[in-house]
Amino acid sequence: MVTCRCWLGGQILVPTEKLFHRPSAYGIVRHGDAVLLMTTMGGNGRYCLPGGGIEPYESNSAAVQRELVEEAGIQVDVGPLVHFQEDFFYYDPTGDAWHGLLFYYRCTPLTFDLLPSEQVDDESATNPQWVKIDTLHQGNLQPQEQWLLDFLMTENDKIKK
Repeated sequence: MVTCRCWLGGQILVPTEKLFHRPSAYGIVRHGDAVLLMTTMGGNGRYCLPGGGIEPYESNSAAVQRELVEEAGIQVDVGPLVHFQEDFFYYDPTGDAWHGLLFYYRCTPLTFDLLPSEQVDDESATNPQWVKIDTLHQGNLQPQEQWLLDFLMTENDKIKK
């Protein structure tokens, strides 16, 4: 049995044979004093980064570029890997569980106009938006992305110098 984080909050024990292996890639896209975020659906409405599963034989960089087009409608230049973590995750609406390998990349936006929510191609997030970094806090970010606050504050300090 493995303890998994639940999409709607809390934890659940899941038999190891029920876990799917899922590498995924996400983009951290800044635009001035804002960062590109999505709003999660199905319960908590917290912010999450755009991104998702890496298709078989797809590079991480290609996955980030594809996901940002599907979820936000923008083109990006994918930069360096800035964070990696594992995530044992249970998606309450479907009962699926994953052993996630999450790769996060700094990206430079090449376009800036975001998709309207009804055109977003994602089952768990919607509403791509440029969110002011100084409005973010632990309570409005998904649990797997709590590290993002420190990363963005460190980046802000570098920009100010």
